[in-house]
Amino acid sequence: WQEGTESSGATCQFAGGVYHATQPQKGQFHACFAQSSDFNDFVYQVQMTIFTGDYGGIVFCADSASSKFYLFRIGRDALFSLSRYVDGNAGHAQILSQGHALFIHTDLNQVNVLGVVVQHGTIDLYVGQQRIASYNDSTYMHGQIGVLAGDAGNSADITFSNAKVWKL
Repeated sequence: WQEGTESSGATCQFAGGVYHATQPQKGQFHACFAQSSDFNDFVYQVQMTIFTGDYGGIVFCADSASSKFYLFRIGRDALFSLSRYVDGNAGHAQILSQGHALFIHTDLNQVNVLGVVVQHGTIDLYVGQQRIASYNDSTYMHGQIGVLAGDAGNSADITFSNAKVWKL
């Protein structure tokens, strides 16, 4: 997993037995990638806890060098979205699916288990082992996995633990 501090102050680091992703800048997110990973047809699951910030999530089927990936995020407002990033410009990203899920834990310091099943161009999104959306898109069929911290107005410190990947 990537570790270090960006020039913006965003960080990715292991501390206290968990992986921290932070983003101090308002209106930004910071993704942390498992650099040597490359998965196709897989299940990816991780426990996420928002200590501060507005949203967090996972990235998958990523090429971090060219900023191409899928991003699945949930927020403290109980909204979720799946987006496809095509370059480093967030304005070029396409929202593929979005909605509201009442069972997303919205309070700080509560664990949400995020999961994604990617198989033959179908992407199934899960929170707490409940499927919340499914989308067909075969733009990216394999790549790196990662996590992210987002800051819509509150500096983000989000931890991740118990990351698991199963090959299908």
